[in-house]
Amino acid sequence: MKRVKFIHCHNYDYFDDLIVIMNVFAERGFVISLDDARYAWLAESESVCASWLILPDDHDLLFDRVISYCDVEDDGVIEDGDDV
Repeated sequence: MKRVKFIHCHNYDYFDDLIVIMNVFAERGFVISLDDARYAWLAESESVCASWLILPDDHDLLFDRVISYCDVEDDGVIEDGDDV
């Protein structure tokens, strides 16, 4: 069976912010999709009755806020330095 996935046209509000979130996650060894970044930051924004908060300059703070709305799944790949 073949898997089909919707192709996004990248017609997102705040697209640049989503790229920042994705890059912050990548720098820390995580992969987050555009949709997951969007939904997580929307949840953070809505938690203080805002439609979309400006991203903090502190990337550690940004990471902590976004990941608090996410489930982390291990991809099963053993990286250098991982305990086996």
